[in-house]
Amino acid sequence: MTRGDEILSALDGAIKEIEALFLAHYTADDIRRVEDAGSCTEWFFKAAIFPDLDAKAPFDTAINRLKSIGINREVRDSIHALRELYNAAKHNPSAQIRLKVANDVLSGARKALEAIIHEGPGQVRAPVSAAVSRLLWVSGYDHYTAGCTSVYVSLPLPRDIFATHIDVFCLHFRSWEPLLSDLVASGNFYYGRDHFDDDVYARFNEDDFINAGIWDGDYRQLITILARHEHRSLKDEVIVNLRRDHLGVSVLSAIALAASDVTRSNERPLEESELARAILERADSAYAMPDERLWVRRAAEALATMIAQVPVAQWKAIEGPFWNLWNPKQLVAHVQSPDPERVPFVIDDANRIVVV
Repeated sequence: MTRGDEILSALDGAIKEIEALFLAHYTADDIRRVEDAGSCTEWFFKAAIFPDLDAKAPFDTAINRLKSIGINREVRDSIHALRELYNAAKHNPSAQIRLKVANDVLSGARKALEAIIHEGPGQVRAPVSAAVSRLLWVSGYDHYTAGCTSVYVSLPLPRDIFATHIDVFCLHFRSWEPLLSDLVASGNFYYGRDHFDDDVYARFNEDDFINAGIWDGDYRQLITILARHEHRSLKDEVIVNLRRDHLGVSVLSAIALAASDVTRSNERPLEESELARAILERADSAYAMPDERLWVRRAAEALATMIAQVPVAQWKAIEGPFWNLWNPKQLVAHVQSPDPERVPFVIDDANRIVVV
């Protein structure tokens, strides 16, 4: 299945659910499936049609960019109609969403996407990559003096150990609610204390804790959503250990995500230095990982050296990150890091970038 096939299948599922309501009474809540369809379509635009687009770029910017690749206005308008309906459902719980309108908009968007996919831009014909799915905790804490909110992504561990942070993001304090809206719209996020054991939730509740939820899904999608809300201009006011480029596993994971994107989208082999630059650019634009610190650059350079040892024909199969840090398992290291102490990567025999 290609990425194009995947999004069309998702729209078909949404349309089928809407059509099932034709012979029934319905409420606005019954047809809020448009939120999921809109979220999936936005994700498809940024991951497949325009993979070089900044993660923070609004959905309408991505749609308008279709003009530059020759997609006509009628097609663009159909996607805009989905965006507007999606935004109304997401941001206005009291909005009256009519069944006929929802069906017409979804059907129009599905037809428009088919036309876009036919033109083959970006990575729409690339095979669907294996989702690196994890069950993760996402928690938020306000820092009033800096005017920001830190959001931790943590791996749930046994109760006597609690949790290990694998990523951290810094948001403007007004961005928490918009972030929650995007996370919930993904269909992979379960928000609030009802989803935690009481003693676990109580341990979150320190300092200026806001709330927490559980992500159960594609790690890349989670990081893309969080990166969209990262407040980069606050970096100089944020406590150093709250910055993403100061957390080792966060750096390694972002570089692995970016490397997988670059190798899957590139149509020609790249020299190591060119590959490293492309990885750093992708990490910055899609995953909010700046290249200001030396160890970020070292990670990209080491991984570029490793990828250069993989036959180019296999580059599109490279996936990552996978982690072999907690509950480690035996693996076959196909390519070793040139600097394993500073950059603990391997590429295994399944073409997976593994943090070890």
